[in-house]
Formats: sequence, C-alpha cells, structure tokens
Amino acid sequence: MLAALGAAWWPWGSAAPRARWEDPIAQPGGSARLEVSAPEARGQTAARVTLVITTPRETVRLDRGLVVLEAGRGALQVPLDYPYEELVAGRYAYHAEIQGLGQAARTTRPVRYEIREPTCFA
Repeated sequence: MLAALGAAWWPWGSAAPRARWEDPIAQPGGSARLEVSAPEARGQTAARVTLVITTPRETVRLDRGLVVLEAGRGALQVPLDYPYEELVAGRYAYHAEIQGLGQAARTTRPVRYEIREPTCFA
C-alpha cells in the first residue's frame, strides 16, 4: 500500500506544507511525534521524512521513511537515534525535513537536549 502511496506524492498547489514537533523536549534514544499538514493535499498521499541531527561534531541525516497524509494531515512517531556509541557532551538538535514532488518543509523549531560532561565529587 505504501508503495502505491509513493507514486502519489505531494499533489499540492500553492499552499506550503508545514511540519512541527508535538513537544520540543526529548532525551537521547527517545522518540518524538512529528505532525505534518499540507492544506491543499487531497485524499491519501505520503511524504518522505528525513531526520537531521545537529551534534557537537557534525550534522547527521537519517531516512525515517514515509508519513501518510489523510486529507492534508498526518503524524509519525520518529525515533530520535543517538548518533554515537560513546558519550559526546554538547547540545543536540533534531529537525525533520518532509519532501515530495518538488515541495519541502522543515520543522522550524527543533527537538533539543544537552549532554553534560560527567562530574566526580571526591
């Protein structure tokens, strides 16, 4: 069914799609609900979701599959993968990019968290 939806990507006119996180606070290895709206989308369609992770070291892009839109609205629970095997202190920001048939949207506010350096008390 999703393969058939992939062929029907983004049949929209002028209204730009929008994407937002339900809650901007997260934790490493958790997940966040992504809400997508496409005011001019008709019927059932799908859009590709890419997770963009800005870390203290680099920017990592991960494909998260498709979000299915019904009558211009859809949601997807997105795993917020921690990109390293070891602890890397610093701030992490997770954006989602939604793409399909020449149109794109990006979350304006990221999901964020911070990992601090471990401290020892003697």
